[in-house]
Amino acid sequence: MSEALQVLAEATHLFGLIVAVLLIGIYVSKRFRGRRDDDVSRTSDMITTFGDLHGRGHLGDDEYRTIKTMLEDESRRESRDNDRTG
Repeated sequence: MSEALQVLAEATHLFGLIVAVLLIGIYVSKRFRGRRDDDVSRTSDMITTFGDLHGRGHLGDDEYRTIKTMLEDESRRESRDNDRTG
């Protein structure tokens, strides 16, 4: 009987270890996925902010086009990276 209890104890420990590794994996995955989503929304927010500055006359047409092009390129790059990894 003691051998059966020992096997059961080992199986319980192994199951606990598997659950812990799984939970850590889920946590890490959500943390990195959240970062990517934040980066994309920040880029979008920046485009909106610079658009507002341009609308109020604080940025010239050429300056705004240059900034918008750079931010849109960055947004596309982030989007492609997200598609590849997520």
